[in-house]
Amino acid sequence: MKGIKQERAITLIALVITVIVLLILAGVTLIMLAGNNGIIAKSKRAVIQTKKLQYFEEIKLEIYQEQIERQETAKKEVFITSINNRINQKDWVNSTVKCDEYFEQKVNDYENTILLIETKDNYEIIVEIDNVTLTAKIRENYFEIAKEKCQILYDANSGNGEIQKQQIRKGFYAILPSNYYTKENYKFVGWCRDKEGKSEIYVEGSRLKIEENITLYAIWESEIVTITFNANGGDGTMTSVNVKKDSSIKLTPNTFARIGYDFLNWTIDANGTETSYKDEMVITVNKDIELFAQWKARDITWAECKTELMTKQEINTTMYDGYGNKIVIPAGFKIALGNYVTEGIVIQDAKGNQFVWVPVGKIYKNAAKTAYETIQLNRYDFGESGTTRTAKGDASITWNGKKFEEKTTAASTNQAVAKDLTGFKNGVSKNNGYYIARYEASSSDSTIV
Repeated sequence: MKGIKQERAITLIALVITVIVLLILAGVTLIMLAGNNGIIAKSKRAVIQTKKLQYFEEIKLEIYQEQIERQETAKKEVFITSINNRINQKDWVNSTVKCDEYFEQKVNDYENTILLIETKDNYEIIVEIDNVTLTAKIRENYFEIAKEKCQILYDANSGNGEIQKQQIRKGFYAILPSNYYTKENYKFVGWCRDKEGKSEIYVEGSRLKIEENITLYAIWESEIVTITFNANGGDGTMTSVNVKKDSSIKLTPNTFARIGYDFLNWTIDANGTETSYKDEMVITVNKDIELFAQWKARDITWAECKTELMTKQEINTTMYDGYGNKIVIPAGFKIALGNYVTEGIVIQDAKGNQFVWVPVGKIYKNAAKTAYETIQLNRYDFGESGTTRTAKGDASITWNGKKFEEKTTAASTNQAVAKDLTGFKNGVSKNNGYYIARYEASSSDSTIV
């Protein structure tokens, strides 16, 4: 029994030793496979190195071929573009980007141009192009995993067409593309981060540093401009005109009218100090404009006084009938009846109050002014007796059993005070007449003025 136990113990020890040895061997195997110096890592590096050598050799061959074929008179842009095109034709190339040392995607005139090549298996290669000597070489120590990409989407913003999205390396300066969208009667202005165009607008070909995925909206400017017409004190309406921007158009004939004025021209300001245009002139417009009618004062015609209230006149209007007889129309009135002073003239305000014109002085009865008569202002013909005025003619009236006389001062309760008789006489003499109220012509709720 003792011998059997010893044999079992030896067997167990041997098993333990075997397991330990196997573990050691497994660890050694793992160390050989894994880690920076492991077989797997070395194998990966070998694959990468093989790719690198393959890519580098093919690029060098294209550079060499281009330099052989390049003529001495070749320009920098031609050489760079040709190198770029040659490399882009490789089936393992995903994209190439011309940029400077800081990957800002621009080409300086005197510094080297960097051609950043991205392979389809996600590696980056750098080719340096000397802009002066027009030679190129690979940067041997640069073969890296391609960096993170950002997307730029281009929104037509109510336009039509299609523009492919851009994929730009994060931190790169994207060159914004030319616009291929269209929008009827609108002109493309540029690209903007918001569709209303409230933030900065970038024109085609602008450089924009990209740090994240963004959407750029097409910003449009209407090519239709509007010409509006302002009566500027006149009356009437005129329809606005829409026209394509930067095109020529003949202005609509003026239809505004203004009592006592002739239309002069149009200007772009109410005061008439800015650019002016003649009526029906052909003009070219590149923005919305408002044209203000400009007026030249003239005598108001008899016909205008019969059809229009003189509400826009700040002062009384002096008129002459067909015989040359003078008549003064107060502001806010029009001629309601009569064509000649000899027939009787009645004026009327907006409320219907009417007044009769009483002519005084020489009144002509024909256009030749050969027939006339003189009307005297007898009622108010006052004479002087020292410093006191004495009533003459029909200067005393009786009403309701009481007698009244026109005096400059009242001597008793039965006397009325005549106000500014001298001024009244002077006014009648100057205007060749005066008005008296025609009460029966007024409306029931009108106020006599």
